[in-house]
Amino acid sequence: MRSIGFDGAIIAPEVRAFATATIEVVCGGGEVDWVNEVILDPTFVNNEKLKCVYDKLTLDNSPLFKNTVGVFIDDPEFKLTFKVGNCSNTDDACTNTTDPNNIVIIIEDVNITPVEMAQFILHEAIHAEIARYVAQYQSGVDVNDRPYLFELYKHYKELYDSGDIDHIYMTLNYINPINAALRVFDDNNFPSNYYSSFTWDGLRFWDAGDLLSIEEDEANALRRIEVIENSSACE
Repeated sequence: MRSIGFDGAIIAPEVRAFATATIEVVCGGGEVDWVNEVILDPTFVNNEKLKCVYDKLTLDNSPLFKNTVGVFIDDPEFKLTFKVGNCSNTDDACTNTTDPNNIVIIIEDVNITPVEMAQFILHEAIHAEIARYVAQYQSGVDVNDRPYLFELYKHYKELYDSGDIDHIYMTLNYINPINAALRVFDDNNFPSNYYSSFTWDGLRFWDAGDLLSIEEDEANALRRIEVIENSSACE
């Protein structure tokens, strides 16, 4: 059911729902990223380092950030919220897609470095965007828009649940984009491959394409230490 605004304009239900949610969040001490139409829960805003990381990712405006968090600006049917809280299946971070129209990214472990926080946000934002896309597909979006994702769903459906298939899709399509986004976040301090150890966090077990060798992972771990010791972003 559509509502009528004060000036007689028709207000779509999804727009009204987003406006209501933002009023509640702002009144509760949270913020709204109006550019990307993302809700920042007070628990997220009140963590100074985490909020700094989010703001820097927003300012960096990397292609990956625009194509994950940024897509919610063009799709008012879906809301994205960031908060700090507890996850049911990990101690790191997770994405609650129980209601695909109200996706919530939860950061549990906040006792980490800013680069690791940035990886959490980017990793979970990919989950959120995939959930948004799948929900659209189930409502009639053309599957040919992203055929490979659904080939993976068909191929691995008997082995993994949908969240795990997300991870397989990410190993095949997002390693380099996450590396590049983290490099920009870290003010281009090192070549992109120095950020691979961060990028592979949460993905190593789902390397269905055998893209990451043991030797490479060990080398990446040494580069990770060097990045952490020399990074100054949001410190």
